[in-house]
Amino acid sequence: MTTHPFSNNSIIESLISQAYQNAQSQIQDWQNTRIKIAIAGMSGAGKSSLINAILNQKIAPVGVIETTVEAKSYDSEHGITFVDLPGCGTTQFPFDSYIQKTNLASFDAIILVTSNRFYENDVQLYAQITQQLNIPCFVVRTKIDLAINDGLEDNGLTTEQVCQMVTDNIYQNLKPHRPKKVYLVSNRYRQDYDLQDLINDICLSLEGLKSAKFKAESAAYSKEAIYGKRKVIEEIALNYAISAALNGLNPVPALNVSVDATILLTMSRHILRFYGLTEQQMEHFMGAKQQKVQLQALKQSIIRWSAQFLAKESILQILKRLSTKLASKTIASWIPMVGQIVSAGIGFKMTISFAAELIDESEKKSLDLLQTLLES
Repeated sequence: MTTHPFSNNSIIESLISQAYQNAQSQIQDWQNTRIKIAIAGMSGAGKSSLINAILNQKIAPVGVIETTVEAKSYDSEHGITFVDLPGCGTTQFPFDSYIQKTNLASFDAIILVTSNRFYENDVQLYAQITQQLNIPCFVVRTKIDLAINDGLEDNGLTTEQVCQMVTDNIYQNLKPHRPKKVYLVSNRYRQDYDLQDLINDICLSLEGLKSAKFKAESAAYSKEAIYGKRKVIEEIALNYAISAALNGLNPVPALNVSVDATILLTMSRHILRFYGLTEQQMEHFMGAKQQKVQLQALKQSIIRWSAQFLAKESILQILKRLSTKLASKTIASWIPMVGQIVSAGIGFKMTISFAAELIDESEKKSLDLLQTLLES
């Protein structure tokens, strides 16, 4: 008699175990991925504000002008670190040993910041980076809104003329190793100018999981950036869906629901954060405009909507509304062999459907928030 390939429970258990381990490994790899970016420039150039704007969260203190005499690390909760480097060309950090002392070769990217003209120290540092290191270096001119206002009031220049003059001046200072692009940014008007281009290009300079993580965790200041998050987020949700499906094999109904709720809760918090929909993220995103009536109303609406995904008890209520599927899942888990596969399939379908709806709605609300902010 020919033996059916799935007639042995141990084969199914082995396949299920392997699938679960693969999904958990992917989740763990994501959590363990670390990105380290150096940021250099004179004090008062707006480095802290730039860090906070890139991540859409306040991790670096703003408003205190002091001379940086040692490297200062600012860590997000989810694996991205910015290091504010001390000035080069000083007694403690001379040019000839600066790269070694600051361990610049260990960084994934370097941002060189100025809010005025480039000083000789900045020029020499840029030359050393481009000549000695194979690390992407991004040249950023902050406070461009102030330069535009000055150009208009003092000389009657247009926005385009001021931006061109500033860019040309930086190119002139940094030749013969001029960068491909100079990023003109305003920490007050983050949706304008080149901040989104800077975020996009940093993401492109990274590889593999680092690129995916930076795309998911960084701010989105354009519709294209919001849309661009979807593929990464869907891949993360897939691993949680697989985990939920395999948790569906537990035949104990109470534990079954509890485990699914925990997975959905973790996944939901990730998705909401990736789209910038936590209360703290929305407040930082809106900045000084957050007192506008339309923005306040939208923020409160999003907070009320997202609350159901941020507490285990609320997610349990959502699962209760899926009682038919849950009942089928629990019953199927008692049936040997085929029942295990059916149960896993139901768990997967339920979780991936939950994730797809949450991603769709989160994307929509993120777009609404951006559009309302722009209209304000």
